[in-house]
Amino acid sequence: MRRSETTVITHTGAPRSRHRLGLAVVVIGVAHFVAPRYFDSINRLGFPNRARTFTYVNGALETIIGVLMALPGARRQSTLVSACYVAYLTIAILNTQLRIRRARAVA
Repeated sequence: MRRSETTVITHTGAPRSRHRLGLAVVVIGVAHFVAPRYFDSINRLGFPNRARTFTYVNGALETIIGVLMALPGARRQSTLVSACYVAYLTIAILNTQLRIRRARAVA
């Protein structure tokens, strides 16, 4: 190959942005333990009787997800775990809110 025919490979920044996103998720996960009261009201929507417990559970899950996001070889795993986490939270909140509305309608 002649000097003028060399291929230029550019860095897309994808690994760096994945690391930044992973770090952000880890920070949010750890924040659940440092300042749980800020997350209790959100967790109360899906887990009204044990909001603080689930603040810690969700903080641990978010920390794990953030670490997976930052690991170069765990892209698929972090995507799968993230999707399952979003589904778990959504279903818990919807079920709880539906139960509350049904109880109010009966009363």
